[in-house]
Amino acid sequence: MDNSRYLKVFIEEANEYLQTLNHYLLDLERLKEDFKEADKLFRAVHSLKGMASIIGYDEIVRLTHKLENVFNALRNQELKINSELVDDLLEVVDLLEQIIKQINRKNGKMHTGFNSRINKVISKLDNITDLSTNEKLFNSIQTGERSLQLTLDSTISLNMKEELDQGKNCLLIKVILNSDIQLISARAFTIINRLKDYGDIIKITPKLEIIEQGKLQTPNFTLILSTIEAKQKLKSKITAEVEVIKVIINEISLNQLNIDSYESKANDYSKDVDFNWDPTVKVGIDQLDDLMNLVGELMINKSQVVNLDRENKFRKRKEVWEDIDKSINLLHGDIMELRMISLTKIIDRFPRMVRDLSKKMDKQVKLEVKGEDIEIDRVIIEELGDPLVHLLRNCIDHGIEKPQERIANKKQKVGTVKITASQHGNEVKIVVSDDGSGIDDKVIKRKAIEKGIINSAEAEEMMKDEIIDLIFVSGFSTSEEVTSISGRGVGMDVVNSKIVSLGGQIRVDSIKGEGTKFIIELPITSSIIQALIVRVDVEKYVLPLNHIDEVHNVAVKDIKERQGKSSFVLREEKIELTYLHHRLALTKPIYNPDDEVPIIIISIGEKKEGLVVDELISQQKIVVKPLNGLLSNISSISGATILGNGQIALILNMLNIA
Repeated sequence: MDNSRYLKVFIEEANEYLQTLNHYLLDLERLKEDFKEADKLFRAVHSLKGMASIIGYDEIVRLTHKLENVFNALRNQELKINSELVDDLLEVVDLLEQIIKQINRKNGKMHTGFNSRINKVISKLDNITDLSTNEKLFNSIQTGERSLQLTLDSTISLNMKEELDQGKNCLLIKVILNSDIQLISARAFTIINRLKDYGDIIKITPKLEIIEQGKLQTPNFTLILSTIEAKQKLKSKITAEVEVIKVIINEISLNQLNIDSYESKANDYSKDVDFNWDPTVKVGIDQLDDLMNLVGELMINKSQVVNLDRENKFRKRKEVWEDIDKSINLLHGDIMELRMISLTKIIDRFPRMVRDLSKKMDKQVKLEVKGEDIEIDRVIIEELGDPLVHLLRNCIDHGIEKPQERIANKKQKVGTVKITASQHGNEVKIVVSDDGSGIDDKVIKRKAIEKGIINSAEAEEMMKDEIIDLIFVSGFSTSEEVTSISGRGVGMDVVNSKIVSLGGQIRVDSIKGEGTKFIIELPITSSIIQALIVRVDVEKYVLPLNHIDEVHNVAVKDIKERQGKSSFVLREEKIELTYLHHRLALTKPIYNPDDEVPIIIISIGEKKEGLVVDELISQQKIVVKPLNGLLSNISSISGATILGNGQIALILNMLNIA
């Protein structure tokens, strides 16, 4: 059977189940005995096991089956909950994530190199379940042949019920060997292997690993065998083995399994299942991209039609094009809704990262998240993960202090890192903050001078905000040594570059001793945007509206020139001007004093600036086309579009052009 067509679905759903496990295991560590979601853990790993079984990943099935046993013991309140237990369970989840990633990379093939790690992890899981109160499988066995009252865990009981329902015998077998023999483990292992010829071994005590390693301490072992063979035939076969002194075999009946209690638990659990299914359908990203490209082409065609209609006198034809315009806008809105993904997709992964990192650094940190339901374009979501990871690591590594230091500074010993998201029109603001030590601008200045980023004279002229912004310079780091977490001077530079490439900006607000805020502002979508078309010299350019506040026609005589800088006064506020001619290496016109020039007022963070152009052409939605090759490295250009007349216009990067 060819399962390749199911592989993509398996990978997607497996990652969702693993994320669920991560989420609830962190809750388990935090809530301990008050944790009430063991059923959700069990359900997630059970679903993952079922999917792996269908595809044929037997090692994943084996691993998840053992994890099921642990979660079942957790459901039955048989485990002592502590950080060590959660560490072991998270290790299993990490291993499963690595296996899934490798399967995805290798187009469905699972590497055998995982087997030794899987065996090691399974051994840990077996040790956990062996410590649970219900793992007393054979505690009532007597040396005489008489009926037994067994205490079984639910998983083994239900497995045995399936065997009995199929007409097989489930036999409880105790084998007693000669205590004088030298190789007790070897003899026991030989007998166990021969018994496999007669059926399936459901349980062995002591564990098979102990017997295989030659560590059997007592001259006896016990097992449960599912078989079609008769009890007496098996007994004679085992008794005939060398060094066997006695064999005790008892048949296990349904009454001894106490199945009713397990089924009643299952019935209670079913009452909590929500059958109000979310009426949604998963759509492949490639399909969405194709639809978005089609909408883009339609919008270009619409612009061309509008351009033709300026010279067309037939009213009816114009009405038809207005209807087309309306339909395209509706289609665009529907497609954009499909592309929108909530920030939860990436933020859900951060609690685990914060937990592991703070533990590694011997710090106590809690993560608070607000606004994670805000939706933005999936293209931006996919690129936003790494910058947020860098910022969180920075907060924990450089910001949050050790517990003893926080107490000495009259702070709570547990530091707080917050991620807060909010929507403002067509932009989303994401603030990553901490209540740590803040940024010391004097340390930044000293380090920047040491690394040759600035000299002493430049440092003296810089404002505090300008000094703090040096953390975004490539190669800058305040760490004294390079570690796996920081010190290489690449983190914040990568963050800034990525945010700018997404059409956004990042600012820093820090108070020494109180904490730091990283403020990210991004467009909700980067595929089709509202823009202002302008002319500079003979070329047309596109300015995204998300940074434009207002537009004014200003008389040249009202523009002041001083020390090579231009400015004008708007509502008693001085606005510095940038001539786009200079930034784009174009010819600036010679103005008369009474001439008026269009000035576009933009906001970059707290800073306002005016851009001088030659003509304002129109405001419209444009389709953003990415630039490839050498053009992609031009910092002042973020993309291109095709105008209604077929002309290509470059989209200016407002953050780098001002």
